Amino acid sequence: MLDNEQSPPGPSKGREETNPNIKSGNGQRGIKALYAKTRPLIKFNLAWFVLSLPVVTIFPALGGLYHAILSFNQETPVEGQTVREGFRKFWQLSIQWGLVVLLGDLLLAGGIWLALDIEAEWGSYALVVGVVFAILWVAINQFSFPLLLLQQEKKVLTAIRNGYVIVVRRPWMALKALGLSLLISLISILIPPLWILISMALITQIQTRTVLNVVEKIRREDSERDSTTTDHNEQDEGNQENEEE
Repeated sequence: MLDNEQSPPGPSKGREETNPNIKSGNGQRGIKALYAKTRPLIKFNLAWFVLSLPVVTIFPALGGLYHAILSFNQETPVEGQTVREGFRKFWQLSIQWGLVVLLGDLLLAGGIWLALDIEAEWGSYALVVGVVFAILWVAINQFSFPLLLLQQEKKVLTAIRNGYVIVVRRPWMALKALGLSLLISLISILIPPLWILISMALITQIQTRTVLNVVEKIRREDSERDSTTTDHNEQDEGNQENEEE
């Protein structure tokens, strides 16, 4: 304890009696704060669900959801119409991305299916390789669409490559995001109405937030490395000049 600091008075009976009310008030404030944070996600999820109902609009609806979540994380004013705005703006891009990801899914699923039918000894190795590549593909593409929106050049393959960079340089963060997404999906399978209310927006929020955090860290690391390299180069040039003199 610091000098001249008075010890806090012990709790009296009256205070003990009011403590439950204080705790109740804190709990209510916590619930209100949680609701305020999740309310935009609920709006986005409902808009995504409605836009996905025709089925053929699944990819554009998902693109609109990613757009709304990214705007929300960048503290841009958002509302329920933000999903529809992203739907209209990025529908072609989202279809291109969706078809590439779907093609990769089909190829990997076909490879795993063929590996299961192989009776030779090396069939088990082929199966392990197929499963590993499938996990890697899913881990990469949980980040590829947010990266696609962040890129100046909207190229799907570049976004997938950048997703690979995130997985390689931050594997634990990628696994954490993938694990949380799978957990939310499993809970939502057991409680289907969650898909309508919040599940997809929550998964998208986890993926987008991870992308923003990792991109910022990688940029900072690369900037520090470049500045260190520049300092070393300048020092080497100075040493060479001194030797010549």
